[in-house]
Amino acid sequence: MPLAEEFKVRGPGYLTDGVKIVSKPYRFTVACCEMCAVEEKIDHIANYKHSAIHKLRRENKYEKGSHPFPIDYLVIQFQLPGISFTMYMQANVGQNPNEEVCKGYADLVAKFVNGTDDFRNSRFKIVPTVREGGWMVKKMVGAKPALLGRKISCVHSKGEDYLEIDVDIASSYVAQKILGVVQGYCKTLKVDLGFLIEGREEKELPEVMLGAVRFHNVDLGAIPKLNLEASAESSE
Repeated sequence: MPLAEEFKVRGPGYLTDGVKIVSKPYRFTVACCEMCAVEEKIDHIANYKHSAIHKLRRENKYEKGSHPFPIDYLVIQFQLPGISFTMYMQANVGQNPNEEVCKGYADLVAKFVNGTDDFRNSRFKIVPTVREGGWMVKKMVGAKPALLGRKISCVHSKGEDYLEIDVDIASSYVAQKILGVVQGYCKTLKVDLGFLIEGREEKELPEVMLGAVRFHNVDLGAIPKLNLEASAESSE
């Protein structure tokens, strides 16, 4: 996992000075990732028996009030053609983001979790960074933050202790084109994907990274195939 300080975010005075600063520590930690070959797109993957969220719940018994957020887990699934890649992030215990980050951060996360899909799509931001890779990949991926829900179809599913965001790469021609280039270089790539909620008001700044994941020399030909029939939907 890359360090939070490797990402730059909007600073406390961004609305007037446009200055970005190094991010403070993550608010969530990536607990695990799943990548599997699939025959068809899977929606709401956390609701299936194979999902790692069930194991995480058994291992992490969150006490009430141990963190300030309305969810314990943030699940992000990238739905690629023939592939499902899912990140499971868990809230860091003992944090006080209203003091450590900005005075309105806990309310911003609560609004993001409990608000409308339109609000989530207007604020959920990805920061891609190619650490190692050819110039073609760096050119295609870029390094600018982007609002995912404004570029790609995102479906949100809320469980009792999590929010899942399913990002459908096939819904965007540009995203598919980028993926087509990246797939050919996966074994030699090191790519970081960071995620955050965009801050647009003074009380929401500075921004801070929710969490991030690093892809390093991934062999797509070696990923296991998911037996969807054996992983029938579980009851929440």
